[in-house]
Amino acid sequence: MMKAFLLIMMTAALGMAQGALPPNSSFYSTPTYPDVTKVGAGAGWLQFDARNEMKFVPKKGEEIHIPYKAIKNLQYERAAQPPVEKSSKTSKWSLPVKMNFVGKHQVTIQYDAAYGPETATLWLDSSNYQNIMGTLKAKTGLPVQRTGQNSW
Repeated sequence: MMKAFLLIMMTAALGMAQGALPPNSSFYSTPTYPDVTKVGAGAGWLQFDARNEMKFVPKKGEEIHIPYKAIKNLQYERAAQPPVEKSSKTSKWSLPVKMNFVGKHQVTIQYDAAYGPETATLWLDSSNYQNIMGTLKAKTGLPVQRTGQNSW
C-alpha cells in the first residue's frame, strides 16, 4: 500500500517537474473577462484565444466566435446603458426594473461574418474595460476609435 502511494506521488512530482500541468491550470487558460453584456445575447464573459479568435460566452444561449482577422473596426464609447424593461405583462405606466444613469463602457466590434458584415456591441465592467480594450488592440492590431465621452 505504501509503495503504491509513493509510486503515485513520484509520478505526479515528475510530471509537474517536466512542466506538465493539469488542463484546468491557469497557466493554460485564456484570459477571461467576466461581467460583459452583449446587446441581444445578455450577460456572459469574454475569452481571448492566444492566436485565432475571441469568443463571447453567454450565460444562456450559443457562444459567439469572432476571428481576429475578421475584425475590421473597434469603437469605444462611454454612454448610459439602456434601462432593462419589465415583462410585457406590466401596465404601460410601470417603470423599468433597472435604471442606468451612470455611464458604462461600451465597445462596438465590426467584423466580417460568413453571411456579410456584422456588429457586436458589448457593455464592459468598469473594473476590466481597459484590459479588454488593450487586449483587443493587441490581438487585432487595429486602433480603438473613441466617440462620445471617451476619457480612459
